[in-house]
Amino acid sequence: MATILREAFDGLGNFHENHFVHRDIKGGNVLLDMKGGVFLSDFGVSAHLKKGEKRGTLCGSPCWMAPEVLE
Repeated sequence: MATILREAFDGLGNFHENHFVHRDIKGGNVLLDMKGGVFLSDFGVSAHLKKGEKRGTLCGSPCWMAPEVLE
């Protein structure tokens, strides 16, 4: 389990280093293949950010959002 999480976080780190945000991370968007490979999916609401830019929109799956984001 720790390896799966580590690989998912490594993938997100790479995504963030290239100035993209996924905006819909949830269990259903972390996929595993038969050999244990980890894949991130559903980039439909992902966004590219310029340095220092922030997003003010609310998108993603409400049941997976932090309560402070929903307020």
